[in-house]
Amino acid sequence: MSSGSGVKQIAEDPDFTHRVLEVKFRGGVLDERFEGAVVVIGPRPTQMTGLVRGDLFVRDNSVCDVTGMVSGNLLAERTGKAVLKGLVTKACQATGGDL
Repeated sequence: MSSGSGVKQIAEDPDFTHRVLEVKFRGGVLDERFEGAVVVIGPRPTQMTGLVRGDLFVRDNSVCDVTGMVSGNLLAERTGKAVLKGLVTKACQATGGDL
């Protein structure tokens, strides 16, 4: 993961290869496996590769290019844009944004 990503770690389980996180991402490349919600808040475009075990929210004026799997919901808000190349297990919604 790139430095300066704005990741806030809630807990880390040393027995597993993934982290339990609350993530607020401000752009760049995100290429790890996360368990928990991921919030993309821009303004720079974000590229995600891998697995998000939880929900992915793309906020206003944000762009997120996802290659992989989101095991929760994928939501693009009013002026947010989500480009998905993979799988979402629950639902994809655009509340005024683009999918």
